[in-house]
Formats: sequence, structure tokens, C-alpha cells
Amino acid sequence: MTDDQMIGHYRIVELLGSGAMGAVHVAIDTYIDRTVAIKSLRPELTRDPDFVSRFRGEAKSLALLNHPNIATLYSPVIDGADMHLVMELVRGKALDDVLRERGRPLAVREALAIVAQAADGLVLCA
Repeated sequence: MTDDQMIGHYRIVELLGSGAMGAVHVAIDTYIDRTVAIKSLRPELTRDPDFVSRFRGEAKSLALLNHPNIATLYSPVIDGADMHLVMELVRGKALDDVLRERGRPLAVREALAIVAQAADGLVLCA
């Protein structure tokens, strides 16, 4: 995707990352001037019913959750065969990047604090 590409009324600003299932971009909601994250399923995977089902399942699960430790889903966007999730943009560093930069494991207290935050958000899923 290029910086001037649009997904619905969202203008793509930058690529945050990509992986086996798709990519995540920073975008601007041109209606309300809000910065968001857009998670997009890889085009070739939209033809695989299992991947589409997992993607829709993620959207349904996120739509039911409201917690400070879980990114909020604003809206799914289906554009032809393309599938996207428009979500709250949470800036920060990935844990693997932090570990790589430090060159050592986290201290026990720091690791426990991160795990406690993740667990706090997961309690809603149980």
C-alpha cells in the first residue's frame, strides 16, 4: 500500500508491520480526523474460508471487549474481497523489539508487570 491509498474513508499514512496473515497500517479517519490502526488480511488469504472465518472471529471477539489493555475495534471494513479491521492505534514497542534492544531478558518485576497487564485484559475473555 502506498501512503496515498484509501481504504473506505481512511487515508493510509504508514506501514506499522506485516506478517503471515496481513499488514497493519496507521491511517487517518478522514471523517473525524482520528488516527487509527488498520489490520488488513492478505489478499490471497481472502479466498481461504478458514482464514476469513478466523478474521471474522477476531472481529466478533474484539467487538465484545472493552478494556484499557485491549485495543478497541472501531469497525470492520469489507471492500469487495478485501477485509480490514479498523482499530484503536496504540503506540509503543513490541516486546521482541524491546528484548532485542536490551540484549537481555526483562527483570522479574518488569516481566510480571507486563504479564499482569495482559492477564487483566484476558480475564474478560474467560
